Amino acid sequence: MNKKRAAALEMLKEIEEEFAKLRDRIFAERSAEITQEQNLVTSNVHPDIQKLFVELERNRAERIRRAKVTRKYRLQEILRKYDTEADIVKRQFLADRAMVREKLIADLTAQWFQIHREKRAMEMCVPGMSLNGSFV
Repeated sequence: MNKKRAAALEMLKEIEEEFAKLRDRIFAERSAEITQEQNLVTSNVHPDIQKLFVELERNRAERIRRAKVTRKYRLQEILRKYDTEADIVKRQFLADRAMVREKLIADLTAQWFQIHREKRAMEMCVPGMSLNGSFV
């Protein structure tokens, strides 16, 4: 029984040694994989990082495109508002000019009538005499 026990212990020792070697080998392989992944990440060539960079660039390009479209429409709106305001100002100017012209014509007409009334009144004051000083 002692021999059996010694043989069993020897086998158990061999199994433990094999397990330790296997564990060390798995650890070394996993460590190498992690180191390889770390190298890929630090050199920016890791596939997952590349996917992220592509997605970021796509988002950036889309934001730039939207900003350009927004700028274009805002510029069109500003130009449209400018044209509208310029048209309003022009129409107001023309209306004001016409109003001033009509007022001037009315004032001049009133003055003309006033001058002619005064002329007739002067002619009535001195009978037989015209405005140029000659007798009629």
